Amino acid sequence: MEINADLLTLCTSRPQGYSGQFEDLDGPTIELINLSAEQAIECAKPVLELNRSPSEGKKALQTLTSAIQSPAVRELMTTPLQSHIMAIVVRGGEKPPERRWKLFTNFYQVIRKREANRNLLDKRLAKLLSEEEQLLKTVHNRLGFVLHARAELSKGAQTKLDRNQEFKKLITDAVSQMVETEIDETVDVLMQATTDRLVLVSTPVDGNYVRFDIRPLQEFFAAEFIYESVSADELRERVELIAGDAHWREVMHFLLSALVENGRRTELAVVVEVLENLNEGDDENLRLLRRRLGRGAILAARLLQEGVLEQDKRIRKQFRKCLEPLAASLEIELLYPLIQVSQPNSQSWLYSFLISCLHDNNLTESVGAALVLVHILPDNHEKVEEVENFLLASPSDYISCVLTSTLLSRNAGMRRQSITLKRWLIKTVVKILLSFKWASLTKEAFESCIEILSWNIEDSFNIAKELNLSSSQLNIFKVILELKESLFSNNQNKNFKDYLVVKVVCNQLNLTEKVSDFNLLSDFDNTPQLLQLIYLIARYSKEKQRSILLEIISYFSDKGEYLFNIFMSRLGLCILINKPNSMIKENQYLNNISYQNFEELSENQQIELSFVQRPHLMIKQTRKRLSLDLWKSLVDDYPSVAIYLWQNQQVVNDIKIINTIIDKVIENPIILCAYSAIWGRFIKETPEREHELRSAFLIASLELICEDTLLFDFSPFELNLPLEAPLLPHIINSSLNLLIRHKNAYRSKGVDEELEDTSKIISEMINEASSLSQISKDLTLASSIRAAAMIALLLHPDGTRDFTSLKQQIVEFYNSEVGTWYIKAITSCLCLLTKEEDTAAKWIASNLLDAARTDYEGRQYLQRLLTLWRESSSTPIQKANVQEKWLSGT
Repeated sequence: MEINADLLTLCTSRPQGYSGQFEDLDGPTIELINLSAEQAIECAKPVLELNRSPSEGKKALQTLTSAIQSPAVRELMTTPLQSHIMAIVVRGGEKPPERRWKLFTNFYQVIRKREANRNLLDKRLAKLLSEEEQLLKTVHNRLGFVLHARAELSKGAQTKLDRNQEFKKLITDAVSQMVETEIDETVDVLMQATTDRLVLVSTPVDGNYVRFDIRPLQEFFAAEFIYESVSADELRERVELIAGDAHWREVMHFLLSALVENGRRTELAVVVEVLENLNEGDDENLRLLRRRLGRGAILAARLLQEGVLEQDKRIRKQFRKCLEPLAASLEIELLYPLIQVSQPNSQSWLYSFLISCLHDNNLTESVGAALVLVHILPDNHEKVEEVENFLLASPSDYISCVLTSTLLSRNAGMRRQSITLKRWLIKTVVKILLSFKWASLTKEAFESCIEILSWNIEDSFNIAKELNLSSSQLNIFKVILELKESLFSNNQNKNFKDYLVVKVVCNQLNLTEKVSDFNLLSDFDNTPQLLQLIYLIARYSKEKQRSILLEIISYFSDKGEYLFNIFMSRLGLCILINKPNSMIKENQYLNNISYQNFEELSENQQIELSFVQRPHLMIKQTRKRLSLDLWKSLVDDYPSVAIYLWQNQQVVNDIKIINTIIDKVIENPIILCAYSAIWGRFIKETPEREHELRSAFLIASLELICEDTLLFDFSPFELNLPLEAPLLPHIINSSLNLLIRHKNAYRSKGVDEELEDTSKIISEMINEASSLSQISKDLTLASSIRAAAMIALLLHPDGTRDFTSLKQQIVEFYNSEVGTWYIKAITSCLCLLTKEEDTAAKWIASNLLDAARTDYEGRQYLQRLLTLWRESSSTPIQKANVQEKWLSGT
């Protein structure tokens, strides 16, 4: 069987230049990159040419090169394994299949026929290979199922069967069920065949074990076992057990594909019903959780993506209800299969399905449909204007969610320079920025708008012209188009200060060079709001007239500080005070200037203000010792920069250096809000100032909790409870925030290890868990303090893990008074302490999801828990102990 072995060796080898992980049984099935079409052909070429004449190899290569132009074939040939298998199918004379199940079916048949056609000396083996096709397939199916069931407990490690005992028993049972006579002889022949290789069964190393060399083969044959030769009721029982389990997801995809491809309508109807119930469940209290997990929807979307449903509209309609949970999903990873649907019938049906979801569902249940449509709806579709108007009429938080997720998905899924968006979406973004809704977008959504326009400048400008902006308005609109890259000059108008170890740079706003005819804006009253503001700031930057500055202030008079702050932060601006004053240092940058201070400064005719870019750092590598005076100047001007340098050991850590920082944070405790992770380090470095620092911590704790703590290393210190209970929200937020960041960055620790590390931090800060219980129940304290105490109590090694008694309280704490930090923290807590099978945990998750229906940011955080549960395996076959029952057919 030399040629067969050579081909299979090629199938499990990596192509040159390929850096992704491979789909074998020794590790995870994750691909870090997808092969390009050119890489896929290069990957397949050695297989096509092996032991073939040049003309035969060239002909097969031409066939495959032509076939890969099909989007469906191209989608299949994105991994080395599937490119190799496709090559084997083509060299065997078969047409390149466009779907995965068909690919693996053809692969098996090509290899079996090749083995059957060999001139074998053993006539019994030759007869088996050529005439006992069903028996051979049954052996492969059973082996795939047993290996995959065993792999439930192996956590990705290689699975195999002992050849002389376990595999022989598997063969004997199969032969006994299928063959009337010569059972022992047939078993002997099959065992002899596995000495080398029984079609696709591998006997690696010493031949004492059998397995499949690649995991997808194991999954393919396991799927064939699940549905073959069983009644509809038996199929329902099997699918109900495995359909929702992550370990069996690929098996389910093969199974569903097989039922569709083979026209097994009755069995397909049974499985679709199971998928619908998987999305909904029978418990009304948990229905929303089931829908957000969307396990049945994931399987249905994959079929649509791969083109399995392309041939028959009736079958697509059969899966419609299965797909509905994705219309409400915010998880880009779950929506990718819908975004990647490429075959025409499936695409057309998907457009109609998603648009109907926009109209038929409430907003909270249609946001996923909108997310997919902004990616895929073509500009020439008859419903484009309808979708555009729907988005423009939607609330700002809905629009913000769609735009932010759109940018995130584009950044994650493709290279920045290749980003192209549909023109109708660009038009929608332009209209949003030119309407009053720009002021209600989240900061992230506003930035997404700027990103989208900056990647499509020509289209954006032409769209603005079509909206009948005047030439002056168009000149100002150009500023928005170039806001990301060119709003601030890189070479001129720089303000910077050199502190030896770091240079802090602020670029002057460079609007006057961009707009040549500011003074010609005669239609100011009819100019869109955002353009008015940019115009006024540009005028003031050029002319420095106090009357213009007062006009800017009056613009914010209705909404005051809220609109002022979001406008400044979204444009990345801060205020530079250019003229000395007895109360204000020269060239002081007010990064967090309040609207009230802005008004007061503008009234002072001694002071000139400039709008500048928020400072950025240029850290320099130097061995020069920083003078104390220069360090004090840096701490005074930019305390956050000084803390960053000190924390990251960019400056010598002596007592004078740290005391300068301590002096500053005690003078202005609000600075501490962003640094709760290192409060403990401040105390450790200056124990003699502990009392002053703790007083400053208490003052800082009165401020809003900083959602994005800035440092990675957490420094615990013992809290004096209940006096210092107000510190708890800040401490819990920063400690769990850092846990999330570490997990996202490294993914190296398991849940148990993460829980141990977190519990250790909590116990180092709080000796007695009983104090946390008292604080959590003290109704005189703020809800945020009580909520933080409850989370600390759950995580404390001596605390409670009784989610049943706390479940109502956990859900009630999720409100606007407590803040967004809570939903992140309690999600982390649930990830560390619970599993999906926990009844109380499911109740909590479902009710948090219900409370978060209109809180799209909160829903994004809860996705961490959903992903963890969705991607976990409950080892269903092992727990139900059904393997032998299924194998015996009883």
